[in-house]
Amino acid sequence: MCPLPLWGVALEKVCFSAMQSTIAALLVIPMAYYVPASPVRADIHNWFLFLLVLLLASLLAGNLGLVIGSTVNPRQIGLVFSIIVVPITFLGCVYYPWTGLLKNIKWLAIAVLFNPIVYMSEGLRAAVTPSVAHMPSWGILVALVFFNAALGRWGFKGFLGRVLS
Repeated sequence: MCPLPLWGVALEKVCFSAMQSTIAALLVIPMAYYVPASPVRADIHNWFLFLLVLLLASLLAGNLGLVIGSTVNPRQIGLVFSIIVVPITFLGCVYYPWTGLLKNIKWLAIAVLFNPIVYMSEGLRAAVTPSVAHMPSWGILVALVFFNAALGRWGFKGFLGRVLS
């Protein structure tokens, strides 16, 4: 790794994580047909949106991992699951559509817009189950690009700070 600059190492970590996320997603989707007790009807109606959201969401997961990994003390990584991962998952519209939250609890629907997981969930929901209400596709894509840029910058700075200290 010696001839590679530090930002290149950070980029490699994000890209490798994105590859792992993509492979995991592509393995989970076929399992949705075989695992549930009641049949699930999920067809990819918009392949372009699906692939674009999958790519952006995978990169976002890598960037988020770099942020967490460069800011949290390694001895306290167990706390990350209880303090960060569980809340962002449950408030990330993974188990319910954001529009349903908007109808019932408007203040919470606005608050969760700061959670990047919301846009991952809504983007995949828009591509795979378009009959279920979801955010507009353009808003999802803009938010995914924004969070990738913001978390990418934060993660790269944190990684460089951690390595150089």
